[in-house]
Amino acid sequence: MNKEVKDISLSEMLPLIEEKISLGGDVIIKPQGLSMLPLIRPKKDRVVISRAVLPLNKYDLPLYKRKDGSFVIHRVVGFGENETYIMRGDNQTKAEKGITDNDIIGLVTEIYKGRKPIKVSSLLYKIYVLLVVFVHPLRRVIKWCLGKCKIIR
Repeated sequence: MNKEVKDISLSEMLPLIEEKISLGGDVIIKPQGLSMLPLIRPKKDRVVISRAVLPLNKYDLPLYKRKDGSFVIHRVVGFGENETYIMRGDNQTKAEKGITDNDIIGLVTEIYKGRKPIKVSSLLYKIYVLLVVFVHPLRRVIKWCLGKCKIIR
């Protein structure tokens, strides 16, 4: 049996993904970007997307669609005006504001690193989240210092 493997964009699959999630099913995707490193490695790790219970909680990891049509998995790091969310990737310094419940497609419930699943409800994952959130303000300082070192040279 010859099976052909084809990459399909999330835009093409969105109606099927939304239907499956709305019926209580899960969808597994392989994220592409660098914004969630080191937690999610692009094109290597897979994530399980399940139905999101709204409103989201701080530190939830939703899959959402931006106004420009791109799809993103970022962490909820705060709440804005008019019941909006503030999101940021673990590997980013800038937050994204204005995400609404209508933009949310689903919620990451598991991350597969190779064959090993990590549930977002696990103690190990929760410790990772606390470390990422705690260290985040220091990243700007480190980046600033490295920039100053380059100027001095």
